[in-house]
Amino acid sequence: MKSKTYKSNKNSSFAKGQLSLEYLMLLAISFSMLAIFISTAGNFLDKSEISLEKQKAKHFSETFNQAISELTLFGAGSAKQVHLYNKFPWTILINSHEISINILAKGQETINVTAKISESADIEETEIVCVGCSLLISKNKDYFSASIIANDKNN
Repeated sequence: MKSKTYKSNKNSSFAKGQLSLEYLMLLAISFSMLAIFISTAGNFLDKSEISLEKQKAKHFSETFNQAISELTLFGAGSAKQVHLYNKFPWTILINSHEISINILAKGQETINVTAKISESADIEETEIVCVGCSLLISKNKDYFSASIIANDKNN
């Protein structure tokens, strides 16, 4: 007679456990790689926002210089409005020689952008702090001045 052979369930449960452990290891590795990617992408986003803000500051200083140049052609009482499209708070210091913009970026990092005033104009020294505001540059009889006329909190 033939004898019956029975398979032991011990080996099949061990194989199932090993397979589950392999899937858990792959899942852990996948989550680790995802976490590294997300942190790297976040750092890249922060750096790109700061770079964009620096470009906005340079553009603003050029626009300010252009406004002063245009206003020198007109008489006293002339004015020009300049808009700022900044995301982070700016401290703008304007005097007769230069415009200096300090940007308070994420993580309390401060970035300074300085530009020379192209026209030899007498500009009243002014310090302005704003986010998304509009400035009015005015030509008075003997000097230029800058002041905030609107501050957009939603920008």
